[in-house]
Amino acid sequence: MNEAKEIRNELKKQGWNVRQVSVRRSKCSIDVTIKDAKVPLSVVESIAKKHEVINRCEYSGDILSGANTFVRVDYADEVIKPLVKQLLELMPKEHGQSLNVGKYEIVYLEGNYRYHKPDKELGNFFETKYFYDDYSCARSLVIDWLS
Repeated sequence: MNEAKEIRNELKKQGWNVRQVSVRRSKCSIDVTIKDAKVPLSVVESIAKKHEVINRCEYSGDILSGANTFVRVDYADEVIKPLVKQLLELMPKEHGQSLNVGKYEIVYLEGNYRYHKPDKELGNFFETKYFYDDYSCARSLVIDWLS
């Protein structure tokens, strides 16, 4: 049960305090909430995921009951909501319209949103994410952008 304390200590070594990142432990999970947009999700996730334990059946790959510790890392709503709101005002609303936001491109096609971002490992290829609504697309893009 001291995983949360270990994560807090590792985050403190990175220079972040409990006002910037909170860590909560329950029976089977550790929830890490980033409260400061300057704290990169990818770094916090790499620290916290070291404490994740998921036991699987060696034949089917199914997750076994008990003794698992799931880790969830996410930004607090109050951090990303203002950014999502600003992005929603700019989102394309007509079929075929697009919007460039930094290195990302948001495209609206046939009632769905998608955005592309360069994949460093694949060179010129792009990673594409698809969404059914503008809010989910904007939220995901803001989280990627902050990471």
